[in-house]
Amino acid sequence: GPESRIGFHTWMVGGGLNLSTTGAPGGVMSFDVSGATPASPIAYLYAFGTGSYSRLNPLTGNVLITGLSSAGITVHATPNADAAGNYSLIANVPSGAAGLVCVQVVDLLSDGLSNVVCL
Repeated sequence: GPESRIGFHTWMVGGGLNLSTTGAPGGVMSFDVSGATPASPIAYLYAFGTGSYSRLNPLTGNVLITGLSSAGITVHATPNADAAGNYSLIANVPSGAAGLVCVQVVDLLSDGLSNVVCL
């Protein structure tokens, strides 16, 4: 029925990735990803606010519509997920990021996008 199609569509848009954080701006934070393609490269993106900014994925050649604003969008890191599809990025986040910076992760092999987390 329509419910299963909605669920499937949501999964495709989300790509199965989940982003969560621990800590707070003004100190060390952990940006934890699960659900990535095992051992695949992922990219941490951040920007000043949410929106629908288009960004080219250089590995697949596809244009992704992120949940981030175009204001100051930056690729912070492109590590590889582990064999289970997880990765934790540890970063010292300035207190000025609180209420301004939003983060999203891209699975560079599947074009999957995580949820957006605003600090």
